[in-house]
Amino acid sequence: TEEVHTELVRQMIAQRKFYAARAHLDALALEYGETPEILLLQADCMRHLGEVPQARAIYQALLDGPYGAEAAHGMGLLLAGDHLDIALGYLERAVNLRPTQATTRNDLGYAMILAGQYGNAFRQLATAMELAPADQRAPRNISLLHYAARNREPADSVSFHHCVPSSHPPVLHAPTCHPPPS
Repeated sequence: TEEVHTELVRQMIAQRKFYAARAHLDALALEYGETPEILLLQADCMRHLGEVPQARAIYQALLDGPYGAEAAHGMGLLLAGDHLDIALGYLERAVNLRPTQATTRNDLGYAMILAGQYGNAFRQLATAMELAPADQRAPRNISLLHYAARNREPADSVSFHHCVPSSHPPVLHAPTCHPPPS
């Protein structure tokens, strides 16, 4: 079915198999037409593959439809490297449309760190952490936020309590997580 095949494509994208995902999306489009969901997944693949103009055009076309939040999120990620101020607007729009989407809040929080908006970043990241406690991205970004704001002690605490691995850039000197003594 279309649903099963689309889920397979999502898994391929999560596994960073973008070319295979594109082939399956082409097959889905032949069988079911270019639905908004298929177009969104195509744009996501294009974004990862560096096909910026094509991805941007698709996201733009989807912004006012049923996948508007996802398109705004994708557009925000697409633009974050070169146009952070515009990207923040798209990410905020995505959060407003899907307020319980932890991944979007995490990405908005990270972009806010890059923009130096530390207070707003903390609120987004804390919300993401509470919405998806098993996802380690928000705690990592909260730790990064504390380091960026030069709050070393809270950063160490977040890293330790959430067992955040020391995968930050070396300049941050993030601590490694050690299990508590028995």
